[in-house]
Amino acid sequence: MGPAPALWVHGLDFYNARHFLRVERATVSDGGNYSCLHWVPGAGHGYLLVSSITYVSVKANFTICVVASPGVQPLVGQPLALMCQFDGSNYAGLVFSWYKDGKQLDIVQQELVLPQVQLEDAGEYHCKAHSALGTAASDSLSITVMCGSDCHQLNPKLLAGTGTGVLLLLVLTHLAVYCLARRAPLQEQSQAVKLGVSACHGSEQWGPLYEVIRYSSDSLHCRPDEDSCSHCTEDYCN
Repeated sequence: MGPAPALWVHGLDFYNARHFLRVERATVSDGGNYSCLHWVPGAGHGYLLVSSITYVSVKANFTICVVASPGVQPLVGQPLALMCQFDGSNYAGLVFSWYKDGKQLDIVQQELVLPQVQLEDAGEYHCKAHSALGTAASDSLSITVMCGSDCHQLNPKLLAGTGTGVLLLLVLTHLAVYCLARRAPLQEQSQAVKLGVSACHGSEQWGPLYEVIRYSSDSLHCRPDEDSCSHCTEDYCN
């Protein structure tokens, strides 16, 4: 179409070039919609040619990971910085999100900073990078918070587990003492029943439902094998 210059349009950006637009070291931000405008002059008039829109997708190898500084085992009270790190400089305009134990945090920066780490900050951390082309997620990084010599805090989960175990032990102990206390009188009563039946009736064996009742001499009583009441000078079992 001759040597006349062309105007290239990329999103809201305009580039003055000829028939070819060359982008050196393309990044993700160079992707998007492209079109070109070309002015065609004439004798006393001219006109503008507008191309159709072409979408260009720029892709690159993308590896993302979480890096902890000073390390994955900080002491209580120390600062901890987590960086959502990726290799290469091909990407621009990324938005980040952070997750702890699967729950999203209210952080959209590339770096997650904890000025004074606490025991409850321990857990599994991972990040995601979002762009117009998609989302990349890192693997989880386990953070273990160590308790120093001047640390007197207790892990709430450990404390809850210990308290539950102690409470269960106390309940079982009281239950065992109660059962032993109830068993002793029953054994004494069983022995008394056997002795009373043997002394009163000789070889006659009364059923276990009969109760031992001791009467003093010269007391009114009724024997189970008699219809009338009489006085007895001996103790017996009714």
